[in-house]
Amino acid sequence: MKSIEIVTHAWAGRYAHYGYALTYQLSSLILHPHKSHVTVTVCYNPVDKIVCDVLGFFENKFNPAKVKLHTIPCTLPNLGRRAIGRNVAAITATGDIVWFTDCDYVFGEDCLDALAEVTWPSFAPMVFPKTVLIHRDHATGDVALAKAAKPCLINVEPDDFVPKKYSRAIGGVQIVKGDFAREHGYIPDNKRRQTPYHHERGFDQCRCDLAYRRFVASKGSILPITLPHCYRLRHSQTTHHDFRKSN
Repeated sequence: MKSIEIVTHAWAGRYAHYGYALTYQLSSLILHPHKSHVTVTVCYNPVDKIVCDVLGFFENKFNPAKVKLHTIPCTLPNLGRRAIGRNVAAITATGDIVWFTDCDYVFGEDCLDALAEVTWPSFAPMVFPKTVLIHRDHATGDVALAKAAKPCLINVEPDDFVPKKYSRAIGGVQIVKGDFAREHGYIPDNKRRQTPYHHERGFDQCRCDLAYRRFVASKGSILPITLPHCYRLRHSQTTHHDFRKSN
């Protein structure tokens, strides 16, 4: 069974619900047992108390034989350019498969084992789920996230989700072969996307995923696959929405 490394970002300095989303994500690695060994790498800011509390809660919850929690502490400007942390994680990744995701994705029953069993053709360095399950609306997602206001083990309510088709590998579902990640990093030569983002909003628009997707496409095919029970939590407030409003 192939090993999987999940690379995620979390910053709750502006909106606390990103920390609550991380609680759901990390909970899913415990509540839905999997055969494959998983490393979850979290890029975070050490002064972010909400995220630090979540990481502290889960630090001793994982069975080391099944899940390893790895953290990459980042300054806020470095965290704000998602490609910086992803590049560090890619180069140092140990998994056979590397899933670049966001903290609002949750891995339900059989999701990761199905990924570990995917047979990838040699010409395809990247795959992505062609369908995910997403909260039916923002209000439903907001209510769910509020339930994780304190670190805890918490599961999603499947009845609250509807299927959504993905036509491309957006930033939360970029899944690559581990050897590819280690060889190429995450667009390390893209000067703009590797420049720290100095702004009070904390996060750039994260268009790095578009640049990375184009780079991967220059090396081979990006294929849609079927993964069961891959959930995405919706929420009404995002740092990216703030960015659009102020520009």
